[in-house]
Amino acid sequence: MYRRALLCGVRALQKESEVLLIRVLACDDDDDVRAVVELALAASGRFDVQPVASGEAALAACAEGRPDLVLLDVLMPGMDGMQTLAALRASEVGVHIPVIFLSGKSSADDVRMLMEQGAAGVLEKPFDLLSLADRVLAIYSEAAGVASAPRGGT
Repeated sequence: MYRRALLCGVRALQKESEVLLIRVLACDDDDDVRAVVELALAASGRFDVQPVASGEAALAACAEGRPDLVLLDVLMPGMDGMQTLAALRASEVGVHIPVIFLSGKSSADDVRMLMEQGAAGVLEKPFDLLSLADRVLAIYSEAAGVASAPRGGT
């Protein structure tokens, strides 16, 4: 039998162990980073990834179909990650979407500043592809208030 459940913004349709994927919007101006993130997350079988190349494209994608999670590069031309986060938080659709920043510079001060601005987490580039999906799932689960069952470390 099928049963529908809504868990803190996570849309799930279950048939035994079958669960709909977490919809992730991955925003980075670097084509290679977008491709790697999409491949690593999709390969885990837990995420449906929509890659976009700019803050403006991220806002448009959120308006079209609300993702469960946004992965957002900090440094991008045009609208940077902080500006994109501010615009998401000011919009009706993006106010409650967890955002994980992707950052090439992750000093303790940088991470603290991003967290103070409302990030659910910060992942430092380059990331370990083998643990990326588990780390994203752990941060998302904590931000959304749902239980996670990561297969590896966080």
